[in-house]
Parts: sequence; C-alpha cells; structure tokens
Amino acid sequence: AAPPSPTQRLSCSPAHTNQQATRRRRHQTTHRLQNMFAATRVLLMVGGKKAGRKKPKTITIKLISSANTGFFYRAKKNPTRVTHKVARIKFDPVVRRRVVFNEGKIKK
Repeated sequence: AAPPSPTQRLSCSPAHTNQQATRRRRHQTTHRLQNMFAATRVLLMVGGKKAGRKKPKTITIKLISSANTGFFYRAKKNPTRVTHKVARIKFDPVVRRRVVFNEGKIKK
C-alpha cells in the first residue's frame, strides 16, 4: 500500500477526538475563569488597596490553672456562640493531676 499523501487527512479514532475536544473546552474554561478573576481583582481595589480577608470570628483565650501554679493552656473561643467564661478540666504537669482551668485574657 502506498503511504498517504500529506494533503490527505488521517482519520483519528473517535475516542482521540473526544479527548482533544475535552482538553480544548477545559483550556477555554480555565482562560475564561482567569479573566473573570482578574476583573474581580480590579473591582476589589478600594482606595488603592486590595480588599483584605474577613477577620476570624474566634478569639484566643488563656486557660489558667486553678491550682495557682502559673501553668496555662491557650484555646480558641467563638464569643458569638459561647458567651460565658470557659472552664475545662485539663492536666496540670506542675502538680501532676487534672485540675480546672478557667478562662483569662491573653496580654498582648
């Protein structure tokens, strides 16, 4: 059999053409999303600064040992959901037993 001429189109399997079409669609979608995000970034510019993230709703608290050893743990608390002072039973390594730890503020 004679080799096909360069002008003749070689037939591909249907699976191969589907893969190419899928790749092309993904590529176009990616570019569309990148352009959309670039436009959004420009819209988010406020007074020459980029708009930042939201502040976290949780605050860091200090759980101070009731055994007055000075040992403490740090924990997070959501003040909108947990309005009372937190108290937890945890291990105090200074007295080597479990004691109540009460909430205190962290000095900054």
